[in-house]
Amino acid sequence: MARRRALRLSLALAAGLLLGAPGGQAKTFTYKVKHEHTVGSCQGELVIGETDIRFEADNRKDSRIWAYTHIKKIERPDLNRL
Repeated sequence: MARRRALRLSLALAAGLLLGAPGGQAKTFTYKVKHEHTVGSCQGELVIGETDIRFEADNRKDSRIWAYTHIKKIERPDLNRL
């Protein structure tokens, strides 16, 4: 639970960069990512959009959507991970 919360909260940093795009125009950024589970992992894309941040996993049940209005805090546990 804490790891999921940390990921959700850390993604807000990228959201802040997106919303601060020059010219007032929002952009969408897409990154290939790996999400580690307690046992195993899954891969997909992290999509930072105009209204939300989405993890679109290869296995659909692992996909998630975080609306910016639900992100309350930004944390980054270390320099190499979100």
